[in-house]
Amino acid sequence: MDGAGGEAPRFDYDRGTIAGIYSAARTLDAAADAAIGDHLRAVLAGRPVRMAADVGCGTGRFTQLIRRATGASVVGVDRSARMLAQAAADHALAGARWVRATAEALPLRPRSLDLVFVWLVYHHLERGPAAVREWARVLGPGGALVIGQSTLEILDRIPWMPFFPSARAVDAARMPARGALMDAAARAGLAPASVETLAFSNAPDWPSYAERLGRRGISSLQLIGDAEFSAGLGAFRAWCAAQPVDEPARTELDFFVFTAPA
Repeated sequence: MDGAGGEAPRFDYDRGTIAGIYSAARTLDAAADAAIGDHLRAVLAGRPVRMAADVGCGTGRFTQLIRRATGASVVGVDRSARMLAQAAADHALAGARWVRATAEALPLRPRSLDLVFVWLVYHHLERGPAAVREWARVLGPGGALVIGQSTLEILDRIPWMPFFPSARAVDAARMPARGALMDAAARAGLAPASVETLAFSNAPDWPSYAERLGRRGISSLQLIGDAEFSAGLGAFRAWCAAQPVDEPARTELDFFVFTAPA
């Protein structure tokens, strides 16, 4: 277990309606897309990227960003058939390759990739360290593993978290500590290149962010009761309405970069 304690609940993206709402509920706004793409280029520091995997790609919301930022051919990997079907139906993602597989068992050749990109996936894994070893296996010499992840250290800086106590308990049980994730990478033979907290906008303003949150596209909000979700959303909407009208809704994520031996 990487989380703070307790048995971490698992969420199945092939159940319910989340696959159909996910893209609209979790789409990056233009500012966030640009900021994350710029940061990815910066941390890669000119390293050539010809082949990349978007592991835990879901509906492909980062696949196009990876292609734009690196020029690479990208394979999207996810264990959810429904999420992959949504990705494959998106004409903007034409040319990407989609593979149904778990993060711990990629059907990819050893040392075949220049980049493994993993965004908000680690907390869904039953065997996180085993997955990191698998990501290291498919990285070629000098290849980069990039992980964007909420961690225990920044859990209470997620803006909506105080309004949904049961969702906080879910995430406290499953989110990794920074040290645990870095230890998993070190044990897989990867060297740390950079670790930093990246702040980016989730919506142009706070009320817009509340409306997006109301679509319930976040797994921890799917795992709590309807009454708590409704009450928490009402309180969060009121809080958002009280924020400065010209202020973008911002959130934070820890951004890890590791490299394979040359």
